[in-house]
Amino acid sequence: RALLSGGPSWGGAVGSASGPGRGGRALLSGGHSGINGGALAQRQYQQQPSWQQPLLAADGLAPARQSQLRQAAVAALPRPVDRRPGGSPPPFYWVPTADTVCDFEVSGSCGEVVSKLGDCEDWGAVLPIAGTLRMARGALYLWTLQIVRLSLQRPQLQFGLQGSGYRRPWRIVNSGRCSRCRDEDPWFPRPAGDLTLEEGDYIHCQADLRGLEGPFGSFAFAVNDGPFETAFEDIPLAEAPLQPVLAMGGGGTTCRLVDT
Repeated sequence: RALLSGGPSWGGAVGSASGPGRGGRALLSGGHSGINGGALAQRQYQQQPSWQQPLLAADGLAPARQSQLRQAAVAALPRPVDRRPGGSPPPFYWVPTADTVCDFEVSGSCGEVVSKLGDCEDWGAVLPIAGTLRMARGALYLWTLQIVRLSLQRPQLQFGLQGSGYRRPWRIVNSGRCSRCRDEDPWFPRPAGDLTLEEGDYIHCQADLRGLEGPFGSFAFAVNDGPFETAFEDIPLAEAPLQPVLAMGGGGTTCRLVDT
């Protein structure tokens, strides 16, 4: 069925170089194919917070037990302090479409938590859910996501921005390698090399739609305390308003919008 009529045509085969295709689905084309597992694990160990590092040493544990340990570590993290005046809510909340209302669970006191309910029928597919924030030309927008839980079978999600109503432009980053995709173009790698996001990581997103240097805006992101890196510099400002978007495929995958 067409999950998002008139929405992004997120399509293609797993491991292919296809970008968003038809029917409201996206493929995790930026997966781990061809990655040196040992080198990746060592790089992840060096980059992860200290509370995560012992988990990578437990290679002998069953996958289910490793997942329990990761989830316990994430649950033990203190909730971010809301520094907004009067403890105001996050900058937006998540809203599924009529076609995907049974595929997502939105929770939290302000609708800031979103979880994927069940796996997508197609192994490589993900479904998008948009935030209520409408981003217009002439402003700089910031929001922060926390990866609360990742599916064991499909431990990837996608984040970025899109046109209002799931229309173009689509500018998407894959958490598995931080590869990127624009509209229906092929996925392209992160210039600085693969970077895998894990449970507990914070993703700081920045959409610069001020148009200071021409008719295009940019999208950048930073992980935890790392520096911002620009993923796209070709966002057509004439297509505003734009919306934040997440895409998930594995059941149980959960993200939380936190204070910026």
